[in-house]
Amino acid sequence: MKSALAAFHEVIQMDGTYSTNKAGLPLYGLVAEDAHGRGKLVAVVLTRGESALNIESMLERLMSHNKVLEQTQVFIVDKDFAEIQAITKVLTQVQVQLCIFHVLKAIRKEVMKLVERESQRQVFAIIHSLVYASSAEIFEHQSEQLQEYDEFHKYMSTSWLPIQWEQWALFERTGHVTLGNTTINRIESQFGKLKCIITSRRRLSECIRLLLSILTSSDVISMQHQYTDRCKIRYHNGYTGVGAQYFSLVTDYASSKILQQISLADTNKYSVEKLNFLQSMHVNDTVLCYYFCAKTYNKHAYRQTNKILTWKITNVKSSIRNYAGCS
Repeated sequence: MKSALAAFHEVIQMDGTYSTNKAGLPLYGLVAEDAHGRGKLVAVVLTRGESALNIESMLERLMSHNKVLEQTQVFIVDKDFAEIQAITKVLTQVQVQLCIFHVLKAIRKEVMKLVERESQRQVFAIIHSLVYASSAEIFEHQSEQLQEYDEFHKYMSTSWLPIQWEQWALFERTGHVTLGNTTINRIESQFGKLKCIITSRRRLSECIRLLLSILTSSDVISMQHQYTDRCKIRYHNGYTGVGAQYFSLVTDYASSKILQQISLADTNKYSVEKLNFLQSMHVNDTVLCYYFCAKTYNKHAYRQTNKILTWKITNVKSSIRNYAGCS
């Protein structure tokens, strides 16, 4: 778990759950995405409660044993103000983003309460447009349409619009590293597996023993996946375009992420200078560059790295860092 966090710490999903022990202590988990797109549990913590103070203590303890958390770029959580407050206080460099699924779920619940039945579908379409707005202008235009629904507009104005847009609006979220993650479905999937074995009827000592057994088994399975991914024969579709060289250096999943970024940058606004593995892109006097790094994995020349692609942006308010692992 600690090695997985050290390798894939840029984007973390965090959530808490109950019904894992008789003592009623909540269980918090942190999940990272590896180079093959799989979610990995990198930390599980039983806390005394779910207040901001308890979560702060948890994060501080995790940081004391994992300094790499100081380099984490994004935390994805549901709309739990205690979690958001604790994260922003302990991990000051982190951009907190809200799970899109939970955002839409929470707002839909209020739409059902505050909006007349015949207008509910129209209002929820507006909310969907707000969440997935591609620009500030579209966001403003869509939010103005809510003014004709007085009670619901008041709810949005007090509960959601004051929240920083970059936490839940697409046009702001894209300025931060997410590796394609917009929900906390990976951590919820892990909790679902844990609860198949650990239930509320378990004593605390038994809960801890089972957690250790499950996590040990998970590490063994993870090592097996890594071995299989390194040794299997890889077939490609003959792609020879820009970025084709990455397929021989990184995982297929990582290659797709890199090609996606290259395609987004494929516009006349960019001028590209290439020096070995270093490329600089100039956009309206703003310099974007990404570097490629790899290290020998073993005598068979397998390569492995946790930071294969990094975008550094200067003279803008945010920096984007993408990473991928080698095969």
